[in-house]
Amino acid sequence: MVYFVFFIISVLMLLGYNNRTRYGKRSILFTILISFSLLSGLRTAAIGSDTSAYPLGCYQVAAFTSTFTDFNNRVSDLYFMNEIGYKVLAYVCNKIFNDFNFFLFLCAVIVNGSFLYFFTHLAKKYKIHLWILWLSYCCIMFNQSLNLAKQYLSISLCLIAYVNFEKDRKKIGIAAFVGALTFHFTSVAFLCIYFLKYLKSSLLRIALIACIIITVSGNYIIIKELTSRFEIFHRFAVYLGNKDGDVPLFEVLYHSLFLVVPFILYKAKKTFISKEIFSEFSYLIIAEISFFMFNYISAQAGRMGLYLLPLCLAFIPIVAVNSNYRKTIHFIYAVSLLAFWYVTIVIQGSTCTYPYESIL
Repeated sequence: MVYFVFFIISVLMLLGYNNRTRYGKRSILFTILISFSLLSGLRTAAIGSDTSAYPLGCYQVAAFTSTFTDFNNRVSDLYFMNEIGYKVLAYVCNKIFNDFNFFLFLCAVIVNGSFLYFFTHLAKKYKIHLWILWLSYCCIMFNQSLNLAKQYLSISLCLIAYVNFEKDRKKIGIAAFVGALTFHFTSVAFLCIYFLKYLKSSLLRIALIACIIITVSGNYIIIKELTSRFEIFHRFAVYLGNKDGDVPLFEVLYHSLFLVVPFILYKAKKTFISKEIFSEFSYLIIAEISFFMFNYISAQAGRMGLYLLPLCLAFIPIVAVNSNYRKTIHFIYAVSLLAFWYVTIVIQGSTCTYPYESIL
């Protein structure tokens, strides 16, 4: 299996990452970035259920339109697409390189590069292993990135915004977040991280999550009425369609382990993380699962939790590195990640990315 080989080799390259020289670290990250981006870029349009739709469609429209205005109007009419950032990227890439697979490669460089940038920041901040963060991405999010083009570009810019806000580079952070909005308006869900991070009151945090859960439970009539009456909210209407809603129970249960495992270890005093970190990540994961349960409403709505998921992936590694059972937790978690990938991607056929097909 091509994916499995890439996952394992990249993880082996990241073992002992902290002991490398600065040049060695950059070489490893660059090698992983290019190899994974080539894997994404050299796929056929059949890999990813969305690839042959708007990504290929946008590129084909760009090929026979001479002005961006004409291109913009046609794409808006054909695909009901208003994400100006994605349209600009597709149009410019077509006019300069005129190769659809290079466009896929370029998008993958942005996505994979942003995740590596984000994970190296988390690894340094929490003193955790980069390899386990990257394996988490590979097994839970990478294949999905081959499918949800606009949304993953938006998530990537949100991750860049997060790191720069943490480093007190507010102007870059704001610019990155505004850029994320131009690729997918659901990036507003990313703000939930900051509400949960800076709301110190447990009551306020619970109130925020309760609002999400109430919406998920089906009480969204008022919101639906709002989207139909006010034009500014029309774009949210598709997220309340209740036509293709289906909660993937296996994935919900697996995501729940991000909270259950740390909770057990924390209460049993088998990990030494602070109460503040435990509380912050616990509420964040509850919010992510709540967003994920939006699948009850529609498949599109359920994807809003993806903006919180990259940060949630750090919780078990943080718990592990602050425990006397670090190697055991890492091993069990790594095996569970590979098993999760196999069940969802190979057995269930999620994302329509298996088996891999290349243009070569």
